[in-house]
Amino acid sequence: MFHLEEMCNAPQPQGFLQKLEEVIVSDCGEMQVLFPIAELRSIEQEGPSRYLSLQSLKIVEIERCNNLKYIFPMSVANSLRKLHTLKIKSCSQLEDIIQDRQVEYKCLLQSLREKLKVHNCPQLTHFIISTTIQELVFGKMTNEQLSNLHSCKYEELEQYQMSSQHHPLPICFPNLILIDILECESLKSLFPIIVAQGSSKKLNAPNLQTLRIERCFGMEEIIQYLQVSTISFQCLREVQVTECNKLKFLFPMCVANSLGKLQTLKIESCFGMEEIIQESQVSTISFQCLRELQVTKCNKLKFLFSMCVANSLGKLQTLKIERCFGMEEIIQDLQVSTISFQCLREVQVTECNKLKFLFPMCVANSLGQLQTLRIESCSQLQEIIQGPEVLISMSQGLARLNEVELTNLPQLKGRDKNDIVLTLPSLHVLKVRDCPQLTPFIVPTNIQALVFSEMTEKKPLFEYSGYDVSSLDILRWYKLIGLRVIWNGPIQVEHFHNLTHLMVID
Repeated sequence: MFHLEEMCNAPQPQGFLQKLEEVIVSDCGEMQVLFPIAELRSIEQEGPSRYLSLQSLKIVEIERCNNLKYIFPMSVANSLRKLHTLKIKSCSQLEDIIQDRQVEYKCLLQSLREKLKVHNCPQLTHFIISTTIQELVFGKMTNEQLSNLHSCKYEELEQYQMSSQHHPLPICFPNLILIDILECESLKSLFPIIVAQGSSKKLNAPNLQTLRIERCFGMEEIIQYLQVSTISFQCLREVQVTECNKLKFLFPMCVANSLGKLQTLKIESCFGMEEIIQESQVSTISFQCLRELQVTKCNKLKFLFSMCVANSLGKLQTLKIERCFGMEEIIQDLQVSTISFQCLREVQVTECNKLKFLFPMCVANSLGQLQTLRIESCSQLQEIIQGPEVLISMSQGLARLNEVELTNLPQLKGRDKNDIVLTLPSLHVLKVRDCPQLTPFIVPTNIQALVFSEMTEKKPLFEYSGYDVSSLDILRWYKLIGLRVIWNGPIQVEHFHNLTHLMVID
């Protein structure tokens, strides 16, 4: 509907659109008027004129309407009392939300209390946002737009306009639970708001639960601790930061102590990041509620956490690390045995070429809930569990490990601790690809699925000493180049009586 210019330009009956609750308009490039401006008259009889009422309207979403200069005519402004969600994206000519700016401030401060999203609308340069707003999403905001952000209560609008002329007031959102910042390249800091060319403005969101920042290439600090040393995020539950290449750390120390409710932390493609917590050698940091941690493409990270932070990770359930080429340790300088990962269920590590081991022995004994372990393309990895000694209790410490997948690990050696991991009685699925130093294998007795590929060793793939593999259901071999013997030893028929799927390729 690219050529649609307006929704309706004919006389409308009384009550027209009064029950309308949601409007979604997209890709109407010629549209100049969204809601009719004309007065309404009764069709049955002559009478006094009335303006259009949008008294039931709750949600408005507008995207890629590049000729639209405003969304609502001034005549409908007073009827927008139920409007709680407004999303505007890629409307290049949009200058105002309501045709008259002063009316706009009064109406939106009174009604818009839940969600406001503004993305890539460069002409929409003035914002006064209700302090009651719950979710804010900003994308591709210019210097001018970021500098002109304001918050205010409806009852205090006149007082605010007089005060803000003399000195900048802080932006305060006591009800705000989500901030999502996308592609604001000039933004240097969020707390306070600092742009490349402009003044600093304090941002307060004491009840913030979700913080997402993506592709803010100029951002140097999320929190500039010298200016907001008393800031607290005691309600923060989720943080996602993606492609912010100038960030050297995620949180300063002054904030780290208030992150006790953080549950999800995802960091991706922050190539300049050196630490998650800045100078984190303080024992008061607590991530006691952290359940999921994902770190991807952060090449300058040498470790995830210092020892004092790792001490508080007892609730961590999922750990995923991918393409962190500079990472040498998951936990920095671990020297004591008090760290526990008692809730950890899944570990995935991919393309971390400086890692030589995943966990020290003292941590391995606390991995009783670990169910899934996947390691891929870590060229220097020699051990899954580090340490010269082999603890008999280690098999008990990994009592629930159910699935292990090992891919392209040229330095991973067999025997000792690695063999203990691979022969656990709880292990049901074992997949090994291109790990030449692991052969020959000792197959766990309760194994149900075995998948092996690209193993180039000519020695027997498995050692066989009379143990039972009668639970084996799936057996797959791919590209076992040079292999002459699969099983070394006698095989009894009953050991394969549950085998239902056999595949041998190349």
